[in-house]
Amino acid sequence: MKKKLYALAGGLVGTAVLTALHQSIRYAFPNIAPRMDLLDLNLIHKVGDRMHLALPPDDELYKATFIGEAVCNTAYYSLIGGNCPQMKGWLLGAVAGVSAVILPEHLGIDPAPSNRTKATQYLTVGYYVAGALAAAATIKWLNSLSD
Repeated sequence: MKKKLYALAGGLVGTAVLTALHQSIRYAFPNIAPRMDLLDLNLIHKVGDRMHLALPPDDELYKATFIGEAVCNTAYYSLIGGNCPQMKGWLLGAVAGVSAVILPEHLGIDPAPSNRTKATQYLTVGYYVAGALAAAATIKWLNSLSD
């Protein structure tokens, strides 16, 4: 049970790092910063349109996507728990980042939020890898406390 809590705590730290990078860089470098929040909104609008759903206004939807992203990223990063957290961190971080760059176009949504420039693409992958490595370091540290 302790290991699962450590994995969840690591996932939460990874999500905090990812979110801090996203929010701070988007204001510091608006021309190149990834906008994963806009990518999420685009995807929700596409799904809502396909399902003929009446969606709330974007400001309310933005809050919901922010919470949803935090929950999903925490769950995803908690998969790093168990054996070899650093290796899993590199792998899962790279998979999430590359997917965020490649998948939007294949899903039929505007890829610009994660693909606007080469720098945007590199930052997108970097955010997810940084979050995963923070999760891995946290999990490794917490596991060492109980050994």
